[in-house]
Amino acid sequence: MRSRTTFIAGLAVGYVLGSRAGRERYDQMVAAAKRVMENPTAREAGGVMQAQAVKLYGHGKDAGSKLAERVRHRGDRDTSPADANHQHMTPNSF
Repeated sequence: MRSRTTFIAGLAVGYVLGSRAGRERYDQMVAAAKRVMENPTAREAGGVMQAQAVKLYGHGKDAGSKLAERVRHRGDRDTSPADANHQHMTPNSF
């Protein structure tokens, strides 16, 4: 409930600050964002970042599947003699 209240308070503060800045400031921010997006250097950097993200996602996906495979097969291994002794102990065996 606290996080919801904090979120709503953040929205209210954002609304008040945004309304005080006015339409003119909003238009300035939009124009600046458009200039950045149209800049060839920014576009190139965005393409590089996207390629890196796809590459990292692929590596993470492969690593995740390998980890899942290891966890899945971990239960298939034979138990060690120490583990076997502990499995057969009961509270009355002390």
